[in-house]
Amino acid sequence: MRESLTNSRETVRKLVIGCISILGLLGAGTGKAEAQDVTPPGEEAVNNTRERNLKALRAGEYLVLDKVMAILNQVYTIFPTGLGLKNAFGYYLDQDGLKLLLSQKAKFDEKIKELNLSESEMSTLEEMFKIGNIIFGHRSINDPNFMGLLWHERIHKYMAEDLSAEEKRLLNGVKDFFMHNFSQSTSSIEPIFKVGNPGTFSKFQLDYIVNAKTDDFWSILAEGNFTNVESYIAEHFPEASAIYKRMKTKATAEKK
Repeated sequence: MRESLTNSRETVRKLVIGCISILGLLGAGTGKAEAQDVTPPGEEAVNNTRERNLKALRAGEYLVLDKVMAILNQVYTIFPTGLGLKNAFGYYLDQDGLKLLLSQKAKFDEKIKELNLSESEMSTLEEMFKIGNIIFGHRSINDPNFMGLLWHERIHKYMAEDLSAEEKRLLNGVKDFFMHNFSQSTSSIEPIFKVGNPGTFSKFQLDYIVNAKTDDFWSILAEGNFTNVESYIAEHFPEASAIYKRMKTKATAEKK
């Protein structure tokens, strides 16, 4: 069982009511995310996308109100750690991220109080706000690229929870190799390392990876459209490629 952020209602109220509440209104306690009425009526394509994305969510993957996600983004972007973006769609809640929330509790108390959480919402938080969960803002569920965003966060989760120290070392070595070569500007460098080339990373993605944790290299890779990078890794780093393929297969598997 994954570690819970809180062990009792009293702990919730005294220690983390401010920060924990930014993830209020998570949905039902069944492990299935429930969206509110966010789909414009009469738009069949949007409806289809929304239904597909909702069906893809697994236990431990939830939706929060967009205004709640906005507060969460404010918390994370204070820190130069690569944890957050100003307009992030979702997060994997790891231990480091939750510590940051707690460190900013006082700063966000006033905004959190405006949510007016009920007793039932507090109970929902106690049950569902745990290290290891994945959350998204409601707006993301209508995004055609949602599946890539979902796979991205799942890779974060698997790297934190499923890999051995040796496996993480192998992946970190490959990430460092790529980042070193992407930083070179010689004309003789292989096309795979030229920023913006088809099948490789954009400058925005590279800038984010440079300032982020090791697993963001692999999380972004799992979003898709990076076949050239994946092929290069498979050829030159077969052990790391096998680890990555195992994670990606698990991340992209359809829910049974």
